[in-house]
Amino acid sequence: MTYTMEDFQREIKEQVLKSLTLEERLEGLTVEKRLEGLNLEERLEGLETEEILKILELEEIEAYLKKIRE
Repeated sequence: MTYTMEDFQREIKEQVLKSLTLEERLEGLTVEKRLEGLNLEERLEGLETEEILKILELEEIEAYLKKIRE
């Protein structure tokens, strides 16, 4: 099996990626791209319930509570 240009390019990319910091690897990615592929539980992992509720409007919380009580 011969060593191709594609093999060389893949090897170089791997080396460059390994040398980058996390911040450098994420630079330029949108929030949507960073979260792509994560399910809801993974997105919320590490957040306290209070932190999650803080970003919701009172009306949203009340509508949700009403919905689940019905």
